[in-house]
Amino acid sequence: MKNLLLAENNLTEFEINIPPDSCRVMRFAARELASYLKKLCGAEFPVAAGNSGKRTIRLASGVEK
Repeated sequence: MKNLLLAENNLTEFEINIPPDSCRVMRFAARELASYLKKLCGAEFPVAAGNSGKRTIRLASGVEK
């Protein structure tokens, strides 16, 4: 199994990515995930809607079009 390094020295190259038309619940879930990752890793994981070109942790619900 290959390991994935999410953060090192309180820095990350990742962001949490949600669809641009996300509902309130999805936006809340993304903020909660960012909060827990900060507690675990010490790094700030920004939440972005749409593709910014960074490495992403992608949240989605249902079947995407």
